[in-house]
Amino acid sequence: MANNLDGNKFPIYTNNIKVEIDRKKVDEKFVVYQIATKDLFLKENVLDLPAEQFKAQSVAYYQKTRWFAMFNKGNVNFDKFKQEIQAKDDSAVANEVDLFCQDETSKEGIKDVELAQLLVNSLKNRSSDIFAYNNITGKLYYSPVIKPNAKTIEFLRIRFFTALNSIFLEANTETFSEVNALKKYGKRNVEPKFLFDEETGEFRRKLHSDLKKGQYFFDQGALSKKGPRKKFLDFLSRDNYRKSKAGIIATFLEDVKENLSDFITIEQIPFMNYENCEQKRINYENYDYGTFVNKNGICVVNTIPNRTDAKEMQSRIVNFLKSEYGVESVPDNREKGKYIIEIIHDKESDEYATAEEAASLNLFNEFNKPQDQHNLFSENEIIQHITVENSAEKVNSDTLKDVMRNIVQELIIKGDVVNRQITLVNWNEPKEWTFVKCGKGKWNEAKRCNSFRYYKMKICTDGKLNFDVFDNREYPENDEWNVLDRIFGYYNKGFKNKSSGIECIVYNDINNINVIYKTKQFTLLDVEEILRTLSLSDSENKIDKNRLENYLDDFIEIHENLTDKQQNELNDLRKNIHNSFDKELSYKDVLNMYDSEGKKHSLIKKKIISDFVYWLYDVSSEDGNPVLLHGQMKSGDNLYKNFNSFLGIKSITLDGQFKYFVGKKKEALQSNLPTSCVIRDVISWNKNGVNKGGPIFFNELEHMLSVEFVRNGQYTVIPFPMKYLNEYVRFCEKDEDFGED
Repeated sequence: MANNLDGNKFPIYTNNIKVEIDRKKVDEKFVVYQIATKDLFLKENVLDLPAEQFKAQSVAYYQKTRWFAMFNKGNVNFDKFKQEIQAKDDSAVANEVDLFCQDETSKEGIKDVELAQLLVNSLKNRSSDIFAYNNITGKLYYSPVIKPNAKTIEFLRIRFFTALNSIFLEANTETFSEVNALKKYGKRNVEPKFLFDEETGEFRRKLHSDLKKGQYFFDQGALSKKGPRKKFLDFLSRDNYRKSKAGIIATFLEDVKENLSDFITIEQIPFMNYENCEQKRINYENYDYGTFVNKNGICVVNTIPNRTDAKEMQSRIVNFLKSEYGVESVPDNREKGKYIIEIIHDKESDEYATAEEAASLNLFNEFNKPQDQHNLFSENEIIQHITVENSAEKVNSDTLKDVMRNIVQELIIKGDVVNRQITLVNWNEPKEWTFVKCGKGKWNEAKRCNSFRYYKMKICTDGKLNFDVFDNREYPENDEWNVLDRIFGYYNKGFKNKSSGIECIVYNDINNINVIYKTKQFTLLDVEEILRTLSLSDSENKIDKNRLENYLDDFIEIHENLTDKQQNELNDLRKNIHNSFDKELSYKDVLNMYDSEGKKHSLIKKKIISDFVYWLYDVSSEDGNPVLLHGQMKSGDNLYKNFNSFLGIKSITLDGQFKYFVGKKKEALQSNLPTSCVIRDVISWNKNGVNKGGPIFFNELEHMLSVEFVRNGQYTVIPFPMKYLNEYVRFCEKDEDFGED
């Protein structure tokens, strides 16, 4: 991937990394063996022997039969190693790797991405004191905090992969839980695979010799459906940052520099030659939801009248509709043609009859559980369900306005789908657009492959909608479905029971098709620079009182044109410093105002003294001891310097491939982010196949990303018409693979 530094003022960063390996030095220090076996069942176990019995520096697993073990030279006898491997599996073959050969087709070759993984996996080995790393079954796991008695542990798995001849870093959270707890939770096929080693304190694979009484064993899996809780980014403090994914990546890069710099260097790549694509059309979205609601009418139905919280939800929603949107009458039962808000139980609440219970009903109806309400509506009913289990607290709180805004948006979209006409935006396009998506795969026993349903939506220039469905078990009715089946088949190959990363197909002509594909690439910030800034500005850092007073005096003397606000704030700062009895002041104490009794009563306004903060940093850096009282992470240019990779809509072409990502609006950037921005490829096709160099009509669709009704005030990651197609699939087709938002 090219490192093009022309173009914009501030770079964007991704998980695309520059990796350089000194193979000569690696060869001087280490020996690497490759293990191959026909028994793919052993893909996890085959690395236990070199890792545990022969004390390998590291082990790594790649696709198919590419398993590697790295040792210090002279520490292992190859013939004995080979003999032990074959004793475990007589089909296994072990070869010594030629560290200067990168040909993966050769038995002796090893690619850069494979050798890089082996090297970083050695961060956790018997001679290392970096206990946060664990090299398990060929993978590298990191956790900043490990509690041996915990029932659940979250690790960040750090993995390298290649795409378009470049190397990328993948950092995914994986959860391990105690075996008995997993069984109680109902997880199937649980086995005691991992444990904490009481002697070394490491988390590792279980061996046959580990079957001790009272030993806690783990398997992969979580004890909650909510998934991992690790934030992608948290820059509220240095400690918070180090615990986030971005901070762990920064720590990882630091550890590689400190421990492996003789063998490998890993650097982030800044990209400057990108396009800003925030094309927001004036008066495009219709925000007057009250007009929609009053024109169509609305009902609020409570299917759980015996629950107090459900009654309160219904009452609050009705009162909101009357006060906010001016609705005069709100029926409490379904009425044909009107919007319907229906309060029901969550599907996972055990309040509804299971398939088995529904098949064996009790003669006395009062003992029977009701049928699941989620799909009990006709195609022409415009209905939005809210569950009492998940929404009662949100409705009965300050978030009611936001919740109702989202509910009404959903109803308007569903109404548009039922009426086959877009009204939520002022649709007026010069071309007809067609959007297509693929459902999840279902195994076709006759053809011994997965079959898929495809859903197509055509939007006329005036916003009229037409929908169509095709099952690829059937013979295509026309050439258009045949082309679409070929495209989906190309990407879905090898994906079991699900579709690939293809998110949608869009075209205005079957000869000019664009595929939007969700990649494993994501945006990053300059992780090490952020860590450096947060470390320099940590509130517990200290500065000599006299030194700070001298700096402040110099600043005021040099800067004669200070505003009254700046002068007053700096005087407060001087008073705060002068009144302290301590010789050294923490940054926290410098910026907090205290009364005569030592109680904090206000804060120095950081924005007003920002000129002093920047000046102090520059001058103190020249003195060789930099002082950064406050990071000012989002102030002025710092917003884009630090977080450009998370803001707005941006596109870039790298190695001939068009890519884009959708970030946050700058006003919405908080001190933490749950996720990064996924990078999507836009790939040109025609009816004959991939059309390299073919038209990319992203600029004709980018205004469809700048709407705010899909993601609650934020831009949407794929063109918003896909929201309409999704609603059609859920509520008209009632495809069970697509749940309700």
